[in-house]
Amino acid sequence: TSKQTVRCSTHVSSAVLDRSIYLSNFLGVVSPNLKMKYCFLLLLTLRFASNVAAQRFVDTSFKVITSKGNLSTLGTPQNGTYFNRTCSISSSDTLDCSFPTNPLPPLLKRGDYECPQSSICFVVAAYGASGIKFSLSNELLQQVQLQNVQTQIQQKLPGQEPNPTDGNLIIYEFAIFPQQQFLQPYNLKIFFETVPFKERRYVNLYYGSPPYNIQFSQVTGPFIPISSMTTAPFQSIQVRIRVSHHSFYDNVTIGGPEQISGQSVSLYLNGTYGNFSWRTSTMCVGGIQSDGKCPDGLWERQFAFKPQLSTYTLSFGQSKFPQGIYSTYLSQSPFNVATSKDFVVQADLKLSSFIDSILQNNDPQFNDEVRLAFVNCPMKTMTLYAITAALNVTQTSNPGTVFVVSSVAIKVSGKLVEGAIAVPTFQARYSAMDASNKFDSPQYGKMTVDWTPRQGQEGYTYNFCFNVTHPVTHFSNIRCLGVKVVRCQYCTLQADTLLVGFTRLLALIPIDR
Repeated sequence: TSKQTVRCSTHVSSAVLDRSIYLSNFLGVVSPNLKMKYCFLLLLTLRFASNVAAQRFVDTSFKVITSKGNLSTLGTPQNGTYFNRTCSISSSDTLDCSFPTNPLPPLLKRGDYECPQSSICFVVAAYGASGIKFSLSNELLQQVQLQNVQTQIQQKLPGQEPNPTDGNLIIYEFAIFPQQQFLQPYNLKIFFETVPFKERRYVNLYYGSPPYNIQFSQVTGPFIPISSMTTAPFQSIQVRIRVSHHSFYDNVTIGGPEQISGQSVSLYLNGTYGNFSWRTSTMCVGGIQSDGKCPDGLWERQFAFKPQLSTYTLSFGQSKFPQGIYSTYLSQSPFNVATSKDFVVQADLKLSSFIDSILQNNDPQFNDEVRLAFVNCPMKTMTLYAITAALNVTQTSNPGTVFVVSSVAIKVSGKLVEGAIAVPTFQARYSAMDASNKFDSPQYGKMTVDWTPRQGQEGYTYNFCFNVTHPVTHFSNIRCLGVKVVRCQYCTLQADTLLVGFTRLLALIPIDR
């Protein structure tokens, strides 16, 4: 990189024409015309007479003389401030950050202060400094070299009486004029510092879009987009929701749903649409890298939903922060409404139901759950409940809006795991179950399962499967739970000595490990 110094006065107001302005650290070899055209895009120093007062940025509001009078600004931007602009997404999901030329973009305001037409600007003020030095990040410098950006730096005169104890007050406006689409709409930084060096800050120009392209998939297996799922009434499902984001360095939060629509039938002590709950926080699919990057810009979250006796539509991506789907740098921008999406959950009345209870944490609530167990440790008792639900269409008033339920037997599906004990029975209404599962029914089908893994069963995952059969349609509903017996750990028995325990532990260690 060769260093060159260029004297220029392009875009400088009359107030600074009599002062020397220097450009340094111009990267690469460029023509004299290009040097002149972009002299204010790079590192430049505004030199003035020194002042003995302490240098400091003016953080509180101050007034600037403009053609429209003395206008108040918001003060010098704090370190790391973001100036955002929302780009659009085309039908092919490409990002368009170009500025419209007709009509011109409106004037932006920072307090009462107005930016030049078609620009984003900020004003820097400092006491006791002889100048302000501005420089650009490599990413923004690349945009300059590609002629996607023009900048303008102007000295502004104070619109208020100076305080003699603070020293000389200098004010500069930095304005940036994007000409066309940014190739990289993030990490566009402008650095500024007092001269002689005392304090340095930077601001970010963030050009991008909110997250887009909502998709849904089942929790297990590869991500295969779906738009709906069917389950038995009062039986929970788990779903993955995934969104894309063009900026790999802008964290995403998935929230919602903004709306759940569906018929709410008459429930015992409860009349809600059902139960919605988030099962995980929002996570980057590829994992956050050390530099804060989310590879491919894919973000996921898992939710659970328990329908009643209807079809339910869950709507995502229609709200702003904090309820909707948003990113850190564009949290106040709405999700791209054109790509917001609904997910449909259908309650199938032809299936008898395993009843899920959010208050019984040990009961299996979803298919393909996996939990851990240990040799000689009794597994906590699993309890399953089941009913058959139907709409009452024979009632005289509002037929089909009230349901009736009856108990149904729970059976083991396939061969029960060796050593496990399953006890089927029936039970009257269960007061400890959550309100959405309290039905006006005489009893539930019930099964309890107990198991203590023994030596020799470690290192494997065992499936406990159960089914209920609808008494009219004869459709089966199967629920499975996986239990993994952990290697190299076990529960001591009452008569175990240290030697016996060590010997048992050695016996649990695989020969090939």
